[in-house]
Amino acid sequence: QGTGDANGNEIHLENTTVTGSVQGGIASIKTGNTLANVVSIENGRVDGAVAGGYIDNGGSGKADGNQVSLRNTSVGGNIEGSFNLGTGESSASQNEVTITVDNTAADDSGFEVGGFVAGGIISQKREGNANSNKVTVTNTSTQNFLIKSYVAGGYNQGTGDANGNEIHLENTTVTGAVQGGVASHMGDTLE
Repeated sequence: QGTGDANGNEIHLENTTVTGSVQGGIASIKTGNTLANVVSIENGRVDGAVAGGYIDNGGSGKADGNQVSLRNTSVGGNIEGSFNLGTGESSASQNEVTITVDNTAADDSGFEVGGFVAGGIISQKREGNANSNKVTVTNTSTQNFLIKSYVAGGYNQGTGDANGNEIHLENTTVTGAVQGGVASHMGDTLE
């Protein structure tokens, strides 16, 4: 919780249940970046949230280039490539979330996400961009994949851009909106 980066970390889980959350890199309280972290989960369940890079309230830094990859896995909370909740100027760009449900999954498996899915998010306190993030859901199973909230490539609640983001969904039901880029406060709008 001091000054410093949480970069280049990797978490790989298989056939695992996590009752909390999974975060590849966390920076909190002081200045620090969360860059190029990787979270990979296969044939598992996470009751909380999953994030590649996470900057907590009170932190300050960049949350770029993180990756989250899930295969045949349910998540009770949200999924974010990066989530930047800090203050000041920074970014949540070039993050990627990839979700795969393949034909090895059981017909009654019912994989789902209980919250939203976003490539990169910047909170209202930040000045920076959420650009060039990507969310991909590939479902080749016989079951529909359910996301119980919205899907956003880049979601900027601060004073910057949300441009050049991508969303690709296959055999997926989303109960909320699907938006490539959202700039909900000030700055350039979406793509």
